[in-house]
Amino acid sequence: MIEEASEEKPEPLSEVKEATDRRIEKQPISVQNLKAELEQAASPKIVKNDVPQQQVIAPDQSEPVQDITIETPSIKPSANKVINHEVQTNETLFSITMRYYLNSSYQAKVAEFNGITNPATDLQVGMKLNLPDPLILAFHEVKQGETLFSITMNYYQSGSFQEQLAIYNGIKDPASDIKIGMTLQIPNLLIVKVDKNETYRVLINKGKIHLRFIATMRR
Repeated sequence: MIEEASEEKPEPLSEVKEATDRRIEKQPISVQNLKAELEQAASPKIVKNDVPQQQVIAPDQSEPVQDITIETPSIKPSANKVINHEVQTNETLFSITMRYYLNSSYQAKVAEFNGITNPATDLQVGMKLNLPDPLILAFHEVKQGETLFSITMNYYQSGSFQEQLAIYNGIKDPASDIKIGMTLQIPNLLIVKVDKNETYRVLINKGKIHLRFIATMRR
């Protein structure tokens, strides 16, 4: 609390006059100085109490207050396997999902995984799409020196899936059916069903691997 300054009462003029007369007797004084002393004695004196005052700090209005918006990070859908696809000319989300998922119903899944809200405008030639858990993992063009075994090892890291790769691509005799330049579809093994009545037997002859188709018919 700030206390108000108290007002000291002025000395009576008679007392001031007596004091002035005594000073004049002891030491001469000019008229101007005498007039100043009389005016000072007649004016009230303000005595300030020695009380610390609380400093009030006004808020700084130089910088406007900004609203802070906290965004909740979006959670990207998970996938066991993700492959990349570069969008080509004339490709659409429909054609891409048909190629990798064999069904256009996966368009919403692919769009959500890639943050696409409007496929007509968001899908651009050359952009890289991430495809979660596709049914077709890749499209492989056979090169010189490649075999069914080497291609299987490249994509599945195991030669034991030659049978599934051959069945899915309609290969009965790898020695004659696999040709340079042909395109093989590399399927997700979950969609390949091996018929028990149609199997492939691996024959190893001098380091070369061949698959021979054996048809077994039920009696």
